[in-house]
Amino acid sequence: MSGDVSDKKRLVAITKGNLANNHIYLSGHHDFFPGECYGNSKKKKGVGKELTLMVEGLDKSVKTDIGVNGANGRPRNFFRKRTWAREFFEKHELREGDVIAIERLKKFTYRIYPFESKKVREGTAIPDHWPEVDQEKPTAIDLFAGCGGMSVGLMKAGFENLLAVEWDPSCCETLNFNVPLYLLTFYTRRN
Repeated sequence: MSGDVSDKKRLVAITKGNLANNHIYLSGHHDFFPGECYGNSKKKKGVGKELTLMVEGLDKSVKTDIGVNGANGRPRNFFRKRTWAREFFEKHELREGDVIAIERLKKFTYRIYPFESKKVREGTAIPDHWPEVDQEKPTAIDLFAGCGGMSVGLMKAGFENLLAVEWDPSCCETLNFNVPLYLLTFYTRRN
């Protein structure tokens, strides 16, 4: 049971340019957006079908398309409307190197949220996309999780299983099937 999440979610690292110019680079991700959302180079010449961006931390959704370069007709590498980006960066204290997620909810609806920030890497914050931990339940981690038997047993016994660690790709596939609640991160060690 293998799969690719690239058709549902893309991760984008924040750059100095993003912070200075209030935008998020979309280069390398144009296949993630429907062709109808690309409009002309100038708004007055016509816009594409609007995307709805549900931006975490903002009160209202953002309606925007993606323009094309007037000189070569290629898609621009950011959303046409960009004023919301500064508020998003400031609200979540995003810095160069932090990672955001763009998640497709429907064909023209996307969710944008911080995925990993410096505070998360330093251990001073918990990512917003992690589930809440039930303080009433005992907690556990499952090291060398294999196919997830221990994780399933812990959950059935009433434990809040915070983490399952496994290195074998085949076991990870089975673990994902048996315990689909986990966010799987694959890391390949090269010799």
